[in-house]
Amino acid sequence: MEKGYLFIVLLLFAQIALAENATENQNNTNYFADNTTQNITGLVDNLSGEAKENITEKHEKENLSLLEVFPKELSIGKAQLNLLVRNTGNNELKNLGAFISGTGILVSNIKPIDELKPREEKYILVWIEARESGAISLTIRILDKIFYEEIIIQGQENEKNKDSTAEISKLVEELADYNKDYEAVERDYENKKRDSYIIEDISLEDAKAYLRKAQAGAAIGDLESTKANIALLKAELEDVKNRLDRAVKETKSLKDNVKENAIWISTILGSIITSFTAYELLKRKKEAVAGMIKKEERETEEKKD
Repeated sequence: MEKGYLFIVLLLFAQIALAENATENQNNTNYFADNTTQNITGLVDNLSGEAKENITEKHEKENLSLLEVFPKELSIGKAQLNLLVRNTGNNELKNLGAFISGTGILVSNIKPIDELKPREEKYILVWIEARESGAISLTIRILDKIFYEEIIIQGQENEKNKDSTAEISKLVEELADYNKDYEAVERDYENKKRDSYIIEDISLEDAKAYLRKAQAGAAIGDLESTKANIALLKAELEDVKNRLDRAVKETKSLKDNVKENAIWISTILGSIITSFTAYELLKRKKEAVAGMIKKEERETEEKKD
């Protein structure tokens, strides 16, 4: 009988242990499920953030184009690379520098673009030192966009090519200054046009054409074309500037002045009419009051008589 009781007690303890173990396993399962859900949620959030960042970066990249890298052939040693950049977006870009890497390429200095308006083109100037010859692949990073270009590095420095490259590089720097001069003249033109100056016979189209041709010549290394168009650009800008300085404001006729000041004149006339009306009303009221007083005085005298 005692053995039977002992067996029953042991059986109860075994059931209790199994129940506790099952509860613990259930808790572990729930904990694992919760952690797994949190990890998956966090991973999805991270992926969504990266996707958003990639979308934003792609949008920014579409606002910038690298049109030309010049010169395409260099000699071992120090040289200047000219990067023609275009703003293809609708917002102004500022402080555009270029970070260049390639086999045997060391960057010593960079002249960035201070500001680049929509649809405007300007040069970023980069001074490098080439230490290895051959076809060199360049990786060029501007803002968040990466471009790939290839240049040829000659094993021995050619004096003629060196002089030509140096002269083109100098002209590119001059073009950057002339571009600023053009922008200043363009602002003056727009201001005078807004202020009603007589400038219908003044145009900036020729100056703009010479500027674009000079930039194109520099981009392909055409020294003579670049020089010629810079000379034409300089003369045209000086001519337009002088003509703008001599421009006079349009003389307005009496009719135009009356038309422009119609509201002001209407207001003055309205005030005058209102004043006269008020005066007449007060005058009539005063006469009426005076008449009533006289009438009362007469009636009083008649009663006394």
